Amino acid sequence: MTLAWGYLLALCVTTPASAAVLKGIVIENEFGGRPVPSVQASAPGANPTRTGSDGQFTLDFPQMKPGDSVRVVVNKPGYVVVNEVQLELALPSNPSAKLLVILICTKASRDC
Repeated sequence: MTLAWGYLLALCVTTPASAAVLKGIVIENEFGGRPVPSVQASAPGANPTRTGSDGQFTLDFPQMKPGDSVRVVVNKPGYVVVNEVQLELALPSNPSAKLLVILICTKASRDC
């Protein structure tokens, strides 16, 4: 077996074909609000990550498949999640088709 075939075989064995991905965006106060950078995003079974300057994040679930249920957790000091009920969801089969939208607001303006 050549080195290239060996590498390809190892890649196929270590990368599950059905691994799931979830893409989302964190915005402030309401739909159409400004994207929020540096928000910690995590979920059991996924890599923890932070939102970029555009408010977007990607969670990879190497041991899960589309359709599995997850609960996303976001954290930014001084902020609370507005639409918390939407953070429990089934992993999508096409993560790029629709972003999970997470709304946050400051604790002081909790009624946002």
